[in-house]
Amino acid sequence: MKFYAIFLIIILGCSFTKKNTTDKKLNNNYLYKVCRIDSIDNYYLVYLEKQEHKYKYKVVSKKTPNKGTKVVINNKYYFDLYSITYKYWLNGKELLYGEYVTCFTFEDNTIICKEGNEINALYATKNLNGLNYISKN
Repeated sequence: MKFYAIFLIIILGCSFTKKNTTDKKLNNNYLYKVCRIDSIDNYYLVYLEKQEHKYKYKVVSKKTPNKGTKVVINNKYYFDLYSITYKYWLNGKELLYGEYVTCFTFEDNTIICKEGNEINALYATKNLNGLNYISKN
């Protein structure tokens, strides 16, 4: 009986102390239309639009050799987006800076900017490797 009580305490303790240290996630796996693809230095900029909203998303994806299914403009794909410019964690505290900073420096001093009111954050997804779509199947 003691074993079950200790086991229950450990499980409950772990579930209450777990912190989400990832950036702000959007709703998982929505269908997005690829509107435009651009590039700067070692990065692709993939512009997405969600069908039910006219909000546009700017996804940053590091260039890699093309292997697999390349995303195509005007096609729709399921992406699991998360913001890379809206929130970050410092010493366990969440800090917001997305509203005040418009451009961000990536590796190799590549500067990528938001685009006014139309695109107010930069995103990433695990569903892209360069321009190669990675299905979750």
